[in-house]
Amino acid sequence: MSEIRKTVLGRVSKRLIPLLFLLYLFSYVDRVNIGYAALQMNSDLGFSPAVFGLGAGLLFLGYFAFGIPSNFVLQKIGGRAWLSVLAIVWGAIAVANSMIATENMFYVMRFLLGVAESGFVPGMLLYLTVWYPQSERAKVVSTMYMATAVSVVLAGPLSGAIMQLDGVIGISGWRWILILEGIPPIVLGIWAWLALPERPDTVDWLSHDEGKWLANEIEIDREVPRDLGYDTFQKAVRAPIVWVFGLVYFLLGIGFFSVMIWLPQLIKQISALTAVQVSFVSAIPFICASICMVLYGKHSDKTKERQRHLGLALLVGAGGLLASASFNNPIAALAALCLAAMGLWSATGVFWPMPTAFLSGGGAVGGLALINSIGILGGFAGPYIVGIVRNLTPDFSAALYCVAAAVLAGALIVSQLHRSAVVRAIRDQAQNLNHLQGQTNAT
Repeated sequence: MSEIRKTVLGRVSKRLIPLLFLLYLFSYVDRVNIGYAALQMNSDLGFSPAVFGLGAGLLFLGYFAFGIPSNFVLQKIGGRAWLSVLAIVWGAIAVANSMIATENMFYVMRFLLGVAESGFVPGMLLYLTVWYPQSERAKVVSTMYMATAVSVVLAGPLSGAIMQLDGVIGISGWRWILILEGIPPIVLGIWAWLALPERPDTVDWLSHDEGKWLANEIEIDREVPRDLGYDTFQKAVRAPIVWVFGLVYFLLGIGFFSVMIWLPQLIKQISALTAVQVSFVSAIPFICASICMVLYGKHSDKTKERQRHLGLALLVGAGGLLASASFNNPIAALAALCLAAMGLWSATGVFWPMPTAFLSGGGAVGGLALINSIGILGGFAGPYIVGIVRNLTPDFSAALYCVAAAVLAGALIVSQLHRSAVVRAIRDQAQNLNHLQGQTNAT
């Protein structure tokens, strides 16, 4: 890595990544903590597995409905302002989720939380394209997506500890979880408003030459989208490849969110652990996933290869789910879940650098949001399918087979992506960059 690249990207990461990571972490804490709250909430309120699965999934319908409009608002008012507002609003709604008392309230509050969170991920991805060249994005996105794994590592023990407040001032432990874990995004949103920079040309911590270098790197990355004609929203929406990536992300999401939402109850079923012990053990698969996904993203950046990395990660995820469903031994089943989490989370890290390589301008604003919105429907479908199957048979095995089949279908689609002219163009661009960097290093 050249000295200016190392210096500039180091400064950018120092200013952006810690705050964005924390925001992303708590966005997922506020999604998945319902899984830990359910260990007590479902019995308190009399919710069946189907009711819980539907309520947990409705968050993602709200997310789907408002993801694209949210990104256009971000384009108009700027990343700093909009990401800050989203964090404050979803934090307030997350706290309000503690007031759930009926099935209908459960459905409405989860839907509203999805609406409030809908713009954060596509907005963050769009924001990062302003600051990082394409060749660095798998590592950066993997680092950001590590927050989804770390969120579960944190949410488990944290939720277990908070649940010990059960009965304090007459409030149930599961309500305390939703209250106390909803406050940090409000604080972080205020911090983001004060600290996040808008664009490279608005900061004083990059010199003129450093800012010029970064702008040139970003401009080079925009040549492929312009050449392919995917630099407007209308062109992106009409492009079949955008919908294909949306479908892949949907199938990945079925596995990703099913594991994330249902894991505590799955571990409870295959073990004789208490609710608090389940909260701690549930962290193990995500510790494995968080380590693996960053290393995997770095390897993808180093080799400048995306398709095979994505396909392999999906295969590993599907294989882990299948193995977990097949094992009767609790330790073997947990090990298989660790493997599944490693595959699914690694897939998310290497997925996003592919569409960001051929979408720019209005195409990136709407196209990234569209892919994310289609994919997030997997967050509705996966948990709901698991709930429906478990209503038919209490054992998790049949549900895991269904989820594994969806992830495997995603891997099969990815295996055929090389037939697309767009994916070939991305590959050729990576090869050209490799060649140019080799010439630079030689001189």
